[in-house]
Amino acid sequence: MALRPDEFHDHALTAADGERRLPLARRDDLLPEYPAQAAEADAAVVADAPVASVGGRRSATGASQRG
Repeated sequence: MALRPDEFHDHALTAADGERRLPLARRDDLLPEYPAQAAEADAAVVADAPVASVGGRRSATGASQRG
């Protein structure tokens, strides 16, 4: 038998922690370590994409330049 939305909500809250987070939302301990160097490289790629899409480039300091 399916639960009504209010029943589902009440049932879900019984599994939540004190901050009302569900168990899956607390499982970041299962994620692999994300090295700082990889994070910096990924951030640079994300920052460069919109700048490059309008014909610009970022300087070494991260400032946008049109060129």
